[in-house]
Amino acid sequence: MTTKNPTSVEEKLDAALAAIETLKETAGELTSKVNSLEEMVKESNEILVAFSQSYYWTPEWQAKEAQAEEEARLGLGKVYEDVEELIEDLNK
Repeated sequence: MTTKNPTSVEEKLDAALAAIETLKETAGELTSKVNSLEEMVKESNEILVAFSQSYYWTPEWQAKEAQAEEEARLGLGKVYEDVEELIEDLNK
């Protein structure tokens, strides 16, 4: 970018257009960096969630899930109307 002070209207217009183009380029670069950072945060969150829920995929947990599904299929277990009823039953 030149440091010459524009004097004519045309020079001022050219300087303004050049400044606008520079701003557009800078904005584009910043937008790209923000998008990259947002994607990195999203991927990090997905990894953290996956890690925090990894217990679910262990053989032990999957065996318990299969057992619970079988019991539900056979109609075993009890359905509670509300939490209070569940707590009352647990305290018996």
